[in-house]
Amino acid sequence: MAASDRLLLVDTNGEVPEDKLLQFFMQYVEPAFQNWWQSQKQASSKRGGFRPMEAGAPAPAKALKQPEPTVVAPEGNAYPVICPRCAGQISWNLDLGLEGVCPYCGLFLRLTPGG
Repeated sequence: MAASDRLLLVDTNGEVPEDKLLQFFMQYVEPAFQNWWQSQKQASSKRGGFRPMEAGAPAPAKALKQPEPTVVAPEGNAYPVICPRCAGQISWNLDLGLEGVCPYCGLFLRLTPGG
């Protein structure tokens, strides 16, 4: 096993001697990790990035855009269906089957005949 304050490298088979594993870790793993981590921190600071939330602070609320209501009358083999997740109104064409996805929120839907 080889470790730093952030990373841990373990040879679970026990084939690599601990001093060789530590040498590999210090020479290859730790420097590569530090370079990668610095680039990630710089990239996230350029894009605005993520910032840790303060303890007890409420999560910022996002307004959800409600789907535009569409009144659908039964026509041929198309029937009105309301999505149970987002209440989006869907004109369901039974010719395409009883399974599909809500076009508003992506919920998988399976219709039950007569239901």
